[in-house]
Amino acid sequence: MFDFVKIASAQGIVPCGGPGQPACTSWDNLSQLINNLITFLLEVSIPLAVLVILYGGFLILTAAGSEGRYEQGKNAIIGAVIGLFIVFGSYILVSLITRALSG
Repeated sequence: MFDFVKIASAQGIVPCGGPGQPACTSWDNLSQLINNLITFLLEVSIPLAVLVILYGGFLILTAAGSEGRYEQGKNAIIGAVIGLFIVFGSYILVSLITRALSG
């Protein structure tokens, strides 16, 4: 069975509690964990959104008059842009909340 704490600790996501690290005991550790997770999700979501936008553009370019394929490409691009707005908005909201709670 996987030991997720060891894997996340090796990735640098969990700031404490891993092998050779002190135990997680303060709010600062939780705040750092949340910030690390949000940063990791941003690093994953941006390239994924770019790939979806490229896929949507490919569908539009190769539609050859097919309305269904054109709409599918347009919806993929719109969905990726809306997703990016949601991700960035969530990042701002969570950052403000953790900064307010941690002082």
